[in-house]
Amino acid sequence: MTAMKKHNRLMNLFKKSAAASLALVLAAVMMAASGMVSAKADDDGLTEIHISTVDDLKELAKNCRLDSWSQDKKVILDKSIELNGEEFTAIPTFGGIFEGKGNTINGISITKDGSYQGLFRYVQEGAIVRNLTVKGNVLPGGTSSYVGGIVGSNKGLITNCKFAGVCNGKSNVGGIAGSNESEGTIYASIAEGVVYAEHYAGGIAGINVGIIDSSSNSANINTKIEQMDNIKIQDISLDTLTTTEDAVDITDIGGIAGYSSGKLYNNKNYGDVGYQHKGYNVGGIAGRQSGYIYGCANYGHIYGRKEVAGIAGQMEPYVNLTFTESTISQLRDKLDVLQNGIDKTINDARGYSDSVSDSLSRMSDYADTASSSADSLIDKTESMINADTDQVNNLSAVVTKAIDLLVPVTDNIKEASDNLKDSADILQDAADKAGNSSDDTQKVIEILSDALGYISINQDNIDKASDAIDKAIEALNDRDFDKASGYIKDANTALKDSVNGVNDALNKAREAEPYLKNIADNIKETLDKINNGMNELKDAGSDLSDASSGLGDVTRYLSGNLNFKLEAIGSEQIQARENLMSSVDSMIDEMDGLNNTIRANNNTLADDFQHISDTLFDITDIIIDAREKSNEKADSDSDDRFDYDISADDEAGEADGKVEGCTNYADIEGDVNVGGIAGAMAVEHDLDPEDDIDIEGKLSTDFDYSTKAVIRSCTNRGRVTGKKDGTGGIAGEVDLGCIIECYGYGEIKSTGGNYVGGIAGSCKTLIRDSYAKCVLSGTDYIGGVAGSIKDVKNCNTLIKITDSDEYAGTIAGEVTGTAESNYFVSDDLAGIDGVSYSGKAEPVSYDELILSEDIPEEFKDFKLTFIANGDTVLVYDFEYGDSMPEEALPVIPVRDGYQAHWEDYDYSDLTFDGTINAVYDKYVTALESGQMRTDDRAMLLVEGRFTTEDAITVTKENNPDINGRNASECFTVNIPDDGQQEHLVHYILPEKVKNADIMILQNGTWNKTGTDTDGRYMTFTVSGSEVTFAAVKTASVLPTAIIAGIIFISVIILIMRCRKRRKKKKAIAE
Repeated sequence: MTAMKKHNRLMNLFKKSAAASLALVLAAVMMAASGMVSAKADDDGLTEIHISTVDDLKELAKNCRLDSWSQDKKVILDKSIELNGEEFTAIPTFGGIFEGKGNTINGISITKDGSYQGLFRYVQEGAIVRNLTVKGNVLPGGTSSYVGGIVGSNKGLITNCKFAGVCNGKSNVGGIAGSNESEGTIYASIAEGVVYAEHYAGGIAGINVGIIDSSSNSANINTKIEQMDNIKIQDISLDTLTTTEDAVDITDIGGIAGYSSGKLYNNKNYGDVGYQHKGYNVGGIAGRQSGYIYGCANYGHIYGRKEVAGIAGQMEPYVNLTFTESTISQLRDKLDVLQNGIDKTINDARGYSDSVSDSLSRMSDYADTASSSADSLIDKTESMINADTDQVNNLSAVVTKAIDLLVPVTDNIKEASDNLKDSADILQDAADKAGNSSDDTQKVIEILSDALGYISINQDNIDKASDAIDKAIEALNDRDFDKASGYIKDANTALKDSVNGVNDALNKAREAEPYLKNIADNIKETLDKINNGMNELKDAGSDLSDASSGLGDVTRYLSGNLNFKLEAIGSEQIQARENLMSSVDSMIDEMDGLNNTIRANNNTLADDFQHISDTLFDITDIIIDAREKSNEKADSDSDDRFDYDISADDEAGEADGKVEGCTNYADIEGDVNVGGIAGAMAVEHDLDPEDDIDIEGKLSTDFDYSTKAVIRSCTNRGRVTGKKDGTGGIAGEVDLGCIIECYGYGEIKSTGGNYVGGIAGSCKTLIRDSYAKCVLSGTDYIGGVAGSIKDVKNCNTLIKITDSDEYAGTIAGEVTGTAESNYFVSDDLAGIDGVSYSGKAEPVSYDELILSEDIPEEFKDFKLTFIANGDTVLVYDFEYGDSMPEEALPVIPVRDGYQAHWEDYDYSDLTFDGTINAVYDKYVTALESGQMRTDDRAMLLVEGRFTTEDAITVTKENNPDINGRNASECFTVNIPDDGQQEHLVHYILPEKVKNADIMILQNGTWNKTGTDTDGRYMTFTVSGSEVTFAAVKTASVLPTAIIAGIIFISVIILIMRCRKRRKKKKAIAE
């Protein structure tokens, strides 16, 4: 059915619907006036059925088990129905009109095993479903193919319908329909929620062979996938490394249709599609397409592995197969002519000698044998070619599939190798850190041993003091005050020595602090490194598991598919060929004899034999020509029989194998063959090519393929990022077809591959009349139009290349065919691989370029976009060559704990669009001095809100005399401006100074400031960006206070002991 007929049928359906609606209104008015209640209304003879409850819906499903039951009915949903998640049995088949009246069937749940599932399983040709919303989950088990929110398979008209929920199945899954057949149309419908399938998943339809028009998708399509995320090192074994479970190839995933060979008009996708580094043929509108896409737009982020794009992931050509007259067919025709000539000669020769008649009879037999041999040879050759073609196609599919399967395996093995190397390096660092901790631990043990030695000595002093006190008590009891006084002095001396010993022990123990800190830091860092090393091992294990899984897939795939062989020339064909040649030779021999016999006979026979002779020579020429052509082809690498590309002959308008007037606005990310409009323009080898071939002409053994794949008048405005080869603003890779009048904008980059272009990454055909204004980056083969291209004509570029190695140019990195009338603007780049060519790839001034005919407005508009925290702060418009004044820079939004600045950018002589990002640096809370103390600690720290580029300067001054006291140290400190007036300073006193006052010089006067302690550091607050301070040693009062306390305690102990002894003596006396 042609597109025009489909549109006419669509208009007729709308007219019928309008007439039906008018009739309903009139009938309702009349019934309201007369009080009638009727089950029927005059709507082209359709019987009305009103439903409003769950039971009504279930009854409808029951009645629709017969395909013809609904064909003369109009079902009206009078109000919304709530199913509350109850298991629903789908309406089996529907052939009438379902009028939803804007109501909702809510809470639908389909989980039973089966395929062709949705609210309806099948919508028949001519049926209409309209003005209906369905909400819920369609999650069948089992085969679960052809799954849709509204219908499993649609051959009717679905208009103004909406599905919101989850659709999940194995293949052919869509938010509205699992499949939209060639008779089907989906118009002005919406999908929301989630759609998932392994193959053929689309926001509106899994597969589209019909028409999808003016519809939109907001559902996320295949955005999640099960992965081996939680592998533990201790769980890795040979089994886990070689398992192949959960190895799934995701193919044909699209925002509107997973696969489309039909028509897609004016559709929009807003949902995210695909999963990073997973999936083949992933597109914002269609995953794979060979039909016609017009006026569609993508706004959702698109992710995948290979053939990933904003409109069509894989763009297949429309293929036309034309048969021509073959050598054997020509030979058969000539043999028919010969047979007729011989029959006529026999009739003319009746009455002549028996020998002539017998000779002619034999020639007739030879001609019959030759003709049947030719027929047999045609049949056998045709069968052989068909078989060989199938086998070659199968082999091509197997090889292509095996290569695709091996690509991720090599990636995984490389990543695993890198991870294992990183793990070894990290664990070695951890071992080194542990060794450092061991040295520090030994040092701490030595220091603490020394401290314990001081404590042991102190214990002796304490024991001496205790003995002296005991003796003093005895002397006091004996009233020998001189001895008691002497013992008390001894005790006092011993206690004083003990206090000094404690201080020595504490000071010695403090020497262990930096080593203990190093140990703690090393232990923490060691544990972090061990943890990182284990994570790298985990990643390596996961990569090896994936690689092993992939190799398992390849092995099983090849073992199951490499059972092919080409059809050999059989004995029957050889015999038929020999019979044909023998018959022709025999006829020639008979002809020689006849010529001698009838030389003197009448002109009629002479003419007959001349005709036969001429025909025999024609047959001989055909055979000789065929043999020569066969030899020529055998000596040539070319294959003249098969394909020629007619894409360059395209004109604007509808055609299969074409994407026209479409725009991508979103980010596209993939690994291989990534494009703003199409990932690849190529034949999908792993499917039967006959499904895509139209046959013209009479069947013969000589035929041609003509292919057509065209991207026309399309625009990319999104960022396109590839991981490996083939990244383009319009198409990643173009094997066939052509790109005409397209526009590439935005950033196009490959993070680790070659072939990057503003229009195409690589193109083996033609790009013409196209424009590129974009930023490009990659490794080799980087070009404004294409990284590598055969033919390029009438293209214009204004580009920047931020990263490239070899083969870079404003038009192309490499041109293998012809370049004609291409122009560019650049001060530092040439046209093709560092060389510009007059009339082919020629530089022009910007003013000359914008005067060109049909130059896009984007070439005249320039913008600087300022972004902070992912949000656009300002879009600054400028003209080519302008400068942006510093005062025009926008204020950066504040983030707590961070200092911000705009990244470095040259705002003078602006000639290209740019994006400037805010850089947020976390504040450095303390700056260290360069001077260190003996324990490797910084002598001075200043707290504040500093950047990583800030530093303090500390200048040593002469030690001043302050109020008769000489300073131990004096410094001037310069503090960078961080917006604060006051700063907290941390300062370590010199080693021999135990206590000191901090004096600050203010207006020529030294003033004492308050201090506090933080470990070994003294802390004090200073004002301003420059401060001079001095440390002035103070008298040590702490030992005197301790001694006084000890004496006081000793006196109390003596008094208490004296009292005890007096009481004891008194008790004895009594």
